[in-house]
Amino acid sequence: MEDITEKKIDSFDFLESEKMEQNFATININLLKGRHIQQDEYKLFDVLDEYANEFTFYYDRLYQLKLKRKIAHDVQYFYLDFPEENKGRLAAQELHHFLTEQQTIVTLLILNMYYSEYFSFEKEFKWEDIKREILNGENSEQYKRFFFKELKGGGYSDTQWRDAKKAVDNAIKSIEKLGWCERKKGIGRGDIQFTVRESIERFVEMYQHELSNFNEFAEKIIKKRNNEGD
Repeated sequence: MEDITEKKIDSFDFLESEKMEQNFATININLLKGRHIQQDEYKLFDVLDEYANEFTFYYDRLYQLKLKRKIAHDVQYFYLDFPEENKGRLAAQELHHFLTEQQTIVTLLILNMYYSEYFSFEKEFKWEDIKREILNGENSEQYKRFFFKELKGGGYSDTQWRDAKKAVDNAIKSIEKLGWCERKKGIGRGDIQFTVRESIERFVEMYQHELSNFNEFAEKIIKKRNNEGD
């Protein structure tokens, strides 16, 4: 599913179509910022699907980037592949999105919850679910040391939990920009509630080493944070 069927395209004439006039800017900005556009974003996905070969030609010719289509749990999504060894012609750092260490830890945590609800139709989570994962999840010890810098049998203070919640919320906002989750609208200020989207499977591909060596990865980050005195 990864390779888009090639059709001979040798011009940018497709940009003159009405659909492109209405949707190209939004699609282009989102893809260049690292967003994964999947089927439930009907309008944008349908345009990408219809003009997949044209977009493939466009990104290859102008940016030396590959437009890819993948499928996860019967849901298709498009994204731009930014090879580590060659980021194409994009020199601006903001156009090549890297996850921070904190965002990576939170995404790993969310991924574990996502897999725990593998057979659920909609994988929606709240702050309480994240709190349980931190306290009792598979990687609980590393999570506690990452968010609280210590292991405590008697629990953690309200201030510690407030700081952890803020860190998680900020990370989720960044993850949402990549299209890997969607925060619920209309919830109370400061609340955390979101749905994990199928395109988070892309994270598994991008961070195979960290997933395979989580303890080593987490330990490195924890030591770095402690040395910085965060």
